[in-house]
Amino acid sequence: MLRLVDLSLDIYDKAPTFWPDPKTAILPHLTVANLNYNITQIIMSPTWEPMPMRRSTFSTTA
Repeated sequence: MLRLVDLSLDIYDKAPTFWPDPKTAILPHLTVANLNYNITQIIMSPTWEPMPMRRSTFSTTA
């Protein structure tokens, strides 16, 4: 699966500010500023699906 990743977003504590996908992490390993070069690892977890709501067994009848 391919995804476009906007690397211009801010990174706080090695976690990006990707609001649509909080399960994405960016780990910069090496930066050579004068060459505009960096080695970065992008980790994306599989899509998480919430569990379906369970039907309540609580009865409100009197």
